[in-house]
Amino acid sequence: MSRHSDIYGYVYKAPSAGRDKLAEALASRNEFTVNLPMNNDIKTFHQMALISFDGEHLHSAALMIGGRASSTIERNFKFHNHVPLHELPIKEIEARTKLPWGQLTPAQWHRVISVVLSLSPPDVCIAISHLEEMISQPYGMDPDLSATKAMEKDAVGLAMEIGGISRSALLTTGDPAQTTRFMSDLRKSATRRPSDRSGISLREDRMLEHDHHVFGDWKRIEQHLLGWVEFRKDDKFLRVLNVNRDRLENITGVDLIYHHLQFNAYIMVQYKRMIPERGEMVYRPGHDTSYTREVERMKRLNRQGTSSGHHDYRLSSNACYFKFCRAVQFDQSSQDLVEGAYLPLDYWIALVEGGHLTTKQGAIVATWKDLKRHLSNTQFVYLVGEGWIGTRGDVSEQVARVIDEGLDTNRSLMLAYQGYRHQ
Repeated sequence: MSRHSDIYGYVYKAPSAGRDKLAEALASRNEFTVNLPMNNDIKTFHQMALISFDGEHLHSAALMIGGRASSTIERNFKFHNHVPLHELPIKEIEARTKLPWGQLTPAQWHRVISVVLSLSPPDVCIAISHLEEMISQPYGMDPDLSATKAMEKDAVGLAMEIGGISRSALLTTGDPAQTTRFMSDLRKSATRRPSDRSGISLREDRMLEHDHHVFGDWKRIEQHLLGWVEFRKDDKFLRVLNVNRDRLENITGVDLIYHHLQFNAYIMVQYKRMIPERGEMVYRPGHDTSYTREVERMKRLNRQGTSSGHHDYRLSSNACYFKFCRAVQFDQSSQDLVEGAYLPLDYWIALVEGGHLTTKQGAIVATWKDLKRHLSNTQFVYLVGEGWIGTRGDVSEQVARVIDEGLDTNRSLMLAYQGYRHQ
């Protein structure tokens, strides 16, 4: 049974004239776009959909997102994140409930999708449930915005967890439907709640002059600085900066660069969002336009400096990690870290270059099953917090270059560093 009773749905029947092109687009990109009349029949531009290519079977379930008007009478709609229904006969559905074409009310959608789920295997039910979770979230109407904001929030939460700071401050206030950046939400919440019961305070005063050297060229960073906050607990502090002032819809990814003052170690985490595709969660580097450039950028930070003592000892030369996240959506009421798989850059490259992620068609595709060998949130936080992983020695030039190159992209840079006030 569907758990959501407030979701609108749409049943789309592909016209015979363009059927083959739509099927081809679906097979190659897992999405297609059509023009539909702008009339009162379509109740919302962000809803679930069922798709039929022949009028006799349901071929997939998907998210239906409205775009710009293509003419004075039509609007562009994208159907994406398709879940195959394996040609589910419509007559089997209509034997249990009426299946109207076009717009469905929430009550109609609930009845129809409940029947579809009852006739589908478990993996399909799980994938459809993921879609409903995405569309039901405040940013579910645009999964890209929601995922980006969720990853920004997770980067702050990850820095707090490494620094031993309670994540309770992640619970922001305000209208969850506003497409603001997470740092903006956090700063607004800080002004309303100067401290919480655990003694943590969020400070918004100006950066201290002697802290500017941590990430290189401060003048350049300051030009792009969206905002920063400081978390304190006892004699411990954590400062988090968000660099890149672009609007949320222009942000294509999130990076966290964390500096551990005690061990003089830098660590970089680049977030990669996995999406539902034919019942599985996948990541396709070929669909990530900045993938090659970002890998080269991360390689620079993996070049270690010279060790000068036991504090410089590391288990690995890897200072850069990918965090692969399954269909993530923003939830301002949660303080949990996003479930994810951390993979060292070198290990990921070994998987790719070794052909372990290459399909029969020659594409590189990583599924959640392929990432079974990974670090969890708990494992990663411990290793960074204790200085077992990260850079060693003087890598200031590499760090400055990695950040400088990041400022020229449309990625959201989170820069964080922790220490003690006597340092």
